[in-house]
Amino acid sequence: MYAVILRYKLPQSEVAKHLPAHREWLKQNYASGTFLVSGRQKSGTGGFILAAPMERSQLDSILANDPFGQNKVADYEIIEVTPTMADERLSFLVNKT
Repeated sequence: MYAVILRYKLPQSEVAKHLPAHREWLKQNYASGTFLVSGRQKSGTGGFILAAPMERSQLDSILANDPFGQNKVADYEIIEVTPTMADERLSFLVNKT
């Protein structure tokens, strides 16, 4: 699975212009089971996405379709993670192997 950190490169006024299209892109990826959780950073400097396990090339392809990236609104830091412990409510995220 992947933690994707988005960092805005443009002022909030520019981010806001692309937010509706970005949210639609998020909804499509939730519907396909690709994204598990997402949200804004409290600092207002970007956001985050927790993406399901997949090949890195598949994630790269998905991120390439984000309007934020296409319009150079944000950069992405991608961290591949293997959860080994979780609260009982999130135990389904833990790697069982």
